[in-house]
Amino acid sequence: MPVRRRSTAHSARWQNTNMLAFFGEYTALIPVLPVRLWVAFFKRNTKTKRKGSNHHAKENPVLVFNLRVPFPSRVSVRRAFVQSHNPQVLAMQNHHTQSVYFGGSRNLKSPSSAVAQAVLSVLQSGQSVHVGDCIGADALVITSAIVAGYASSLVVFAISSASGSGACSLSSSMPTAAAALGSLVQWQAGGSQSVPLAGRLIKRSLAAAQGCEEAVFFNPGAGSLAVAAHLVGKMPIHAFSESMPAPIPGKCGQWCIAWFHGLQCWGWGTLPEPQEKQLSFI
Repeated sequence: MPVRRRSTAHSARWQNTNMLAFFGEYTALIPVLPVRLWVAFFKRNTKTKRKGSNHHAKENPVLVFNLRVPFPSRVSVRRAFVQSHNPQVLAMQNHHTQSVYFGGSRNLKSPSSAVAQAVLSVLQSGQSVHVGDCIGADALVITSAIVAGYASSLVVFAISSASGSGACSLSSSMPTAAAALGSLVQWQAGGSQSVPLAGRLIKRSLAAAQGCEEAVFFNPGAGSLAVAAHLVGKMPIHAFSESMPAPIPGKCGQWCIAWFHGLQCWGWGTLPEPQEKQLSFI
């Protein structure tokens, strides 16, 4: 059966009519769709064929769109709207903002006013929180962020998979609860299960601290201090503890009185020159 071809004038009228119908229907959704989607759409539709398209442009210079490329459907528009309001997407966006790493002792008991105040001060300043998945300080940090209503600003780094494979006796169930409430969870952040547990724990902590502006530890023990040893010189290190924490192994410096978001704590550094009167982090 022969294929019917539209004339040039009929094709121009058909394309202009569909352009008006498209913009009349979707103009209200233009701010919703990602910019990259619109840029890609207009780039594709402003391209003309190499052969047989120049005379069309001369006859109708206003017509620059090739509408044989399909428009975004109602389903794709709706999906883009839902994704733009998805807590997981918002958490991914917050992941690229300034963030603070929290860690500490696994023996830290609930409740802890120091944890709640420090976490809330960071979240209220617009920064995001990075934390591990262990019991103790990690679980308290996750709980504090969720209770304060900042689940979307929380990024949890877990050594296990989403199904729980690879978890250990030190793992908490809070990452699963945080993911259900909109937090971003990086599963198997310490590597595969072939890596020894101690190695996965340290790798997970370093992955959580990567890209952060500061690091905060609550009642740091040997494990927390081992993580802090990798962070010295990369970011300021703070600690909340009733007494002065043990020195960070293998690093020159000492714990001094410092302030974190208006809260008094310990800061690892060197004493400044007498005339400077301030703490200089190393």
